[in-house]
Parts: sequence; C-alpha cells; structure tokens
Amino acid sequence: MPVETLEEGSVAAVISRLDSDQELSILRDTRAHQRVLEDVLREGTVLPVSFGTVASGGDSVRRLLRTRAAEWLRVLADMDDKIEVGVKVFWEKEAVIKELAPRWGNIEELGRKAAKDGAEAQRLGMNVGKAVADLLEQWKNTHLARATKTLERGAVAARYNDTIGVRMLMNAAYLIKRDDVPAFERVVYDIDRELGSRMRFHLVAPLPAYNFINVRLRPEEVEQLVRE
Repeated sequence: MPVETLEEGSVAAVISRLDSDQELSILRDTRAHQRVLEDVLREGTVLPVSFGTVASGGDSVRRLLRTRAAEWLRVLADMDDKIEVGVKVFWEKEAVIKELAPRWGNIEELGRKAAKDGAEAQRLGMNVGKAVADLLEQWKNTHLARATKTLERGAVAARYNDTIGVRMLMNAAYLIKRDDVPAFERVVYDIDRELGSRMRFHLVAPLPAYNFINVRLRPEEVEQLVRE
C-alpha cells in the first residue's frame, strides 16, 4: 500500500490508506510496517506506533498530533540522531558438550543409554541439566559480563530484556548515536569472533528506539481515532 506523510505543525505521521476489502496478513504487513520504519529512520528520528493502529481518517490523526505534539517533540529531541541496535546472544551446543566432556564423557552416548532405562534417564537428565545450567551461568558471569561492559561503553543507554527460548543467553537493546553505529557494530563482530566457539552474537540494526521511548497511545485515544 502507498505510504504518505500527514503533517500537523511541527510533527507528522507516516500513514497508509487501509483497503477495507483487503484482508490483513500478519506476516506480510508487519514486514511492510518494519520496512517503512527503517526507511523513515534513515531520514530522521522516529516514534514508532504499534502495528495495527487504525484511524477513521486524516482528521482524527491530525487531532491526535495536535494533542500530543508538545510531549512528542520533547521525546524526538531526546532521541535526535540516535538509533536502537539489538544484540541477541545464543550459546553453542557443541561448545557445551565439549566443556562438559571431561566430567560426563560423551553426553549424547549417555543419553542413548539412558533412554533404555527410565529411572536412569531421569537421574541423568537432572544431573546433566544442572551441569549445563551451571556452565551457562558461569559463561554469563564471566565472558558475557565482560562483553556487555565493552558494549555499554559505546552506547548512550542499554536495556536487557527477557530471553526467548532455551538457547538465548542475552536479549539486549543499545541506544547508539548514529555516527557511532559502525564502530559499535565492529565491536560486536570482534566479540563474536572472540567468543564464537562458545556463543554467537546476532546484531539487528537500524531500529527505532522501541526500548527507550515511553510513548504509548492511551486506550481512549485509540478508541477516539477509530470512532471519529
């Protein structure tokens, strides 16, 4: 769908017209939403609005812009020339197996043997699971703690969110000055090369400052957008 800019004083909204006859696709349209945010971000600072926010028309959007303009201009000033960089860290299965091997031997072979004995499988599973958890906690307190201190030195701010799934060790967001992003990315890649045998660092950028902007449409504002 074509994208246009709707201006109201010193602020503007980037919008697209919704075809009421066309069914939304979560996968397709969220990707399109993200691409638009990334394109606008290349030109300036963005306050992201949640995907799926709908208004009855341009007048409703302009009214909202007028109502929240002063607040949003302050946030835009705070976020000026800054972007968010996401860094996710995943532990490597082979590295865990290798480090536990001196104590446990071939873990996968032990697993096959234990599969033939329910009681042994339960005992072994608990012991190996604890050993893996202890090892990962050790990595977090040493290698990962050192890495995050290095990353924070290149950031304006950092936020650490809950991890997702059993393989993720860190789910972080860093607020970076735009000119500092290439240097920050090089630091991430250097850390990944250093620790790559144990854990992998995945970088996602550029992103609007989702984790550092506390701007939300209030329920009554969302309702008013649709109703008017």
